[in-house]
Amino acid sequence: MSRDRVGLLLPVITAFLILAVLDPRLLLSPTTPAGGDLGGHVFPFSSAVDGLFSRGRLTGWNGGWFGGFPLFYFYFPLPAALVALFTPAFGFAVALKLVASLGLVALPLCGFALARALGFGRLESGVAGAVGGGFVFMESFWHLGGNVYSTMTGEFAFSISFALSVVFLALVTRAMAGPQRRGAMMAVVLAATAASHVLTTLAVVLASIPGAVFRHSRRAVLTSWSLGFALAGVWALPFLARAGEMGHLPWIPGTSPLLLAPAELWFVLPGAVLGLRVLRSSGSRALPLLTLMGVSAVMLLVPSGLEMRDRLLPFWYFGIHLLAGLAVGHGVTTFLENRSGKALATAVGVGGLVGALFLLRDVSTVRRFAASSLKGFEAQEAWPMHERFIETVTDLPPGRVPRGVEPVGPIHPHRPGRGLAGSGQALFP
Repeated sequence: MSRDRVGLLLPVITAFLILAVLDPRLLLSPTTPAGGDLGGHVFPFSSAVDGLFSRGRLTGWNGGWFGGFPLFYFYFPLPAALVALFTPAFGFAVALKLVASLGLVALPLCGFALARALGFGRLESGVAGAVGGGFVFMESFWHLGGNVYSTMTGEFAFSISFALSVVFLALVTRAMAGPQRRGAMMAVVLAATAASHVLTTLAVVLASIPGAVFRHSRRAVLTSWSLGFALAGVWALPFLARAGEMGHLPWIPGTSPLLLAPAELWFVLPGAVLGLRVLRSSGSRALPLLTLMGVSAVMLLVPSGLEMRDRLLPFWYFGIHLLAGLAVGHGVTTFLENRSGKALATAVGVGGLVGALFLLRDVSTVRRFAASSLKGFEAQEAWPMHERFIETVTDLPPGRVPRGVEPVGPIHPHRPGRGLAGSGQALFP
């Protein structure tokens, strides 16, 4: 098999590995997703799907929570639209789980596209995409976004937008290589990024500023900004106009410099340093990637009014993985071309460090965590109580549950009269 084919296969294999960790059997099982905010997304996404088919729109007032709430006025609409698109073929529960996994599975291929845009061959890019995709197995954080832990606790809109933002960065990088009319394609990708998450959009717009400065890419980048935000503005402008009405979670961002080098990255950091040397061959095309990594690091360390600024750190972590992959891929390619002992030693050394990183990561723990979310509410001990409660409130009008409402029959068929709160009246005094 040629090395070009190997390069193409590596990110595909990594994507299938991520899919295997998520477990296709659980993804395709018609159970209701659970786990952190992932379970909290079930009702609004279901309501959006119903609204799209019945009224032709995702947004609107919904009386099913909190005595009423504005559906998708303050949350990103593209993932909900994708769930609605998949629902006729797979059913709602499976569609939601498939969409939740999209960003994770696509990331190795997006990393491959970025490495190719930087001017590297298929083998180098394939290794970079594969190692870059390994970022999703990071265990150092549970809430910043982009990895399996964050995604399976509900941050799947971020992981979708994260993958799209890497594609947008690849298009900006390719445009910097020479005059190319890619403005319309870049605009669509940027609009999709913005319609999936705002923080990733902020990061890649800042990262694309070098492309707006260089003559070759200036027109394409400026077109992508103007047309992309015009497309996303259908949802974004009303969102911005109503931003003052939003509630705010008490988010305290991490600001320690140690967050830039968690222990699980110590093995891969030397490879990333060598990857920076390899990246010099890309010339000015490396600036968007370097800017993206720099922005994510600076946002963490510089005092800022952006309260969720540590949520840009996933771009830094992904960049570290990608650079280490470039170092390995470049060493292998150089050895195959020149039979250089130095190149072979570099490839083996850095590859060994990267391999050690993945051996030290407990992927089985990541797999169990994903399974706990994807098995669904039906696999939980309290499911019978919940099912009986749902049977009771289904016939009630949307809104607050009246006082005194109790689930039909015993709260728990195996332990009558006992449950999460002991009785229906304890739940609704």
